[in-house]
Amino acid sequence: MPADLLLIVEGRRDEVVLRTIIGKRARDLGIKEVSLEFRHRSGAVYTEGIEVAAIERRNFRKVILLWDHADSHYANKTPQYAQGLVQRELNKRMLKNCSKAIAVDPELEIWLCQDWSAVAKVLEVDECRIRQWLEEWGREVGKLPKEALEYLCKRARKRPNAELWGEIAFHADLKMWERKCPSFQWLCRQLRRWFS
Repeated sequence: MPADLLLIVEGRRDEVVLRTIIGKRARDLGIKEVSLEFRHRSGAVYTEGIEVAAIERRNFRKVILLWDHADSHYANKTPQYAQGLVQRELNKRMLKNCSKAIAVDPELEIWLCQDWSAVAKVLEVDECRIRQWLEEWGREVGKLPKEALEYLCKRARKRPNAELWGEIAFHADLKMWERKCPSFQWLCRQLRRWFS
């Protein structure tokens, strides 16, 4: 029997965050529990991922390709444009109505940066300290979310890794993520269409 959902992502960090959100927090998303499998295609989700999805189509009911827009060769285009190109290719490969292409702009860590209270909880510091450190850092978090989180981890003497990102996702306010991040909103809408 086919698994419910195949997620083709860039690497372990993406897998841990998505496994936490979809696997452990399905109810918070307004979906039923789904069986998940992952394939990693570092830097090639939007190209090799299409081929992987087509080859493995019979093993899964639905497929999502999710990648960091800032690091892609579509970075000079809008995320919507990139998603449209990839979605058309998925549709040509007989994956129409059972696949979704999602470009996270600029990168997955932007989701984690939407709820500083979750970041503070996981780093075991006060939220005021997080804001103070970000002011000291002096860069725009929205353009460099991964660097911002790595900086905060360094200040809190924590090692930035996939498990830490997963913990932040576990404690985060997902409704806030959905309000603030178009890519997370696209993911939630698609999951609800398929798995409500």
